[in-house]
Amino acid sequence: MSLKQIAIIFGIVFVVVGACGWVPAANPGGKLLGLFDVNPAHNFVHLATGIVAIIAGISGEKGSQIFFQVFGVIYGLVAVLGFYYGDQPLLGIV
Repeated sequence: MSLKQIAIIFGIVFVVVGACGWVPAANPGGKLLGLFDVNPAHNFVHLATGIVAIIAGISGEKGSQIFFQVFGVIYGLVAVLGFYYGDQPLLGIV
């Protein structure tokens, strides 16, 4: 499986997760599938990430590589900040 295909799959998953966040039946109590905290800003971030991943995948191997490098760093920093902030909202998103 090529990096291009993986980027497209990641994009589809992120778009589906972002879209599910808008479905009231899928997120009772503000938790997607009862597990993950979601809100409109969080849903938008997932949708945007998914769209960028799909575009990167369509653009080719180099675009996919850049996507994974850039978003890997961004999501890695968010994870580290999440450990630091604990249960407090991070950047007003989650």
